[in-house]
Amino acid sequence: MRRNPRALLFATYRLLCVGALVLLATSASAENLKVEASIAEKGQRDSNPLMLTRGAKELYGSVTTPTVTITDNTPTTQLSAKISASENVYNQSNYNSTDGHAVTRLARQMTLWDVALGGTADYDTTRSSELTTLGFESAATRHLGYSASPEISYRLTPLNRLGLSGNYLHSEYDSTTLTDYRTMSLTPSWTHVFTPLNRGSISVLAQRYQPLDYYNGRIDTVGPSLEWVSALTPRLTARLSGGTQATRRYDGSSPGQAWQWDYVFSSNFSYNGEQDTTVLAATRAQQPYANGTEFLLTTLSLQETHKFTPALSLDVKASYQFSDSSAAAPGRLDSMWNGSAGLSYRITDRWDATTSYQYRHETLTGRSEAAQRNLIRVGFSFHTDARE
Repeated sequence: MRRNPRALLFATYRLLCVGALVLLATSASAENLKVEASIAEKGQRDSNPLMLTRGAKELYGSVTTPTVTITDNTPTTQLSAKISASENVYNQSNYNSTDGHAVTRLARQMTLWDVALGGTADYDTTRSSELTTLGFESAATRHLGYSASPEISYRLTPLNRLGLSGNYLHSEYDSTTLTDYRTMSLTPSWTHVFTPLNRGSISVLAQRYQPLDYYNGRIDTVGPSLEWVSALTPRLTARLSGGTQATRRYDGSSPGQAWQWDYVFSSNFSYNGEQDTTVLAATRAQQPYANGTEFLLTTLSLQETHKFTPALSLDVKASYQFSDSSAAAPGRLDSMWNGSAGLSYRITDRWDATTSYQYRHETLTGRSEAAQRNLIRVGFSFHTDARE
């Protein structure tokens, strides 16, 4: 009997989730439970909230965000959950919204087995949920997204480990111009520790992107990858990975296009100093979009945090992204770059003051005009627990 690859992928993913839940349920503990709360109030001014090439209307208003953070850590079990809500009030009422976000992770280490289960939930609008809205003229399209990421690994020897991780992501929109979609992936891996400061791994990704508006439409991706992680110095860590992937597209009315091979990579250099934290990263991976497509996206980014004093810090970010969709139909993402700088000042052990500026530039395929955006934020935040 011929097996359905999609059914096999779902069955393996469900089994991975159930196994993670069973193992984690036996280890839950509230002995070290810690709950922290904060609330932030920010005023903001946005010159182009929809990233339109022409006819942009300036948006200004306030964002109020209460947040609750829960942690429960023991030598063998780690629990973390962050839940926040945002009340957005602007001069243009069609942008007003109440958004919610949640990020959770529960992990346990045993003698031979390690298991973890992460999850996210987002109820917001496309202004914050999407990498790009591709110029869609929709002021506040509602978005609902959720994901689950189970992981399990087995220690073969003190230096060798087998692992299996999965990810399921679902996104849906309250609009007929956008396409609901889901992605699911499974990644088996083998990791070997060469020295206390160096380890390497080999993995194989199997992923499916499926627009939910098309019954048979989908994009399948599969390919191997190698990774190396090294602590170069006590303060400098490097993570390098690269590989190849084969992608096949189905439009629902034909057997599907031929498999297309391409290269992917991910690199990360992080430096943690007494006053500076620097992260330099470069990635090339499949990126899903809300218009029913998925393309390779290359991202180059730099983030620097400098502490002038224990109370005053500067955060600078810059990134450049470009998509391999240039040969596709007009209206797809071509390139985008962002730059931002923000100051944070600790007024007391409970109060902070922040201000930031962000500039964004975006081009789409088949369009000569670019979209530009200037975003300014100023605000305060309060923490219930006093910090050292």
